[in-house]
Amino acid sequence: MSSNQRALIDLDNSRSWPLDLIAFLESRHDLFADWEVGKKRFSAREYDIAVYGLIDGTVALTSAV
Repeated sequence: MSSNQRALIDLDNSRSWPLDLIAFLESRHDLFADWEVGKKRFSAREYDIAVYGLIDGTVALTSAV
């Protein structure tokens, strides 16, 4: 898949997720979990960088309907 193509994935079925997406999320698990529960051990800048890294990836996180 080229860098300008996106894949539709089923967010309810993590077994179907691309391995690069899983690796990305696992490598930033502590950061995303921290922001989810509100502890804020990571800065807003670090969170934004992680989110934009996800957005700039080749996988579009779109719920399958």
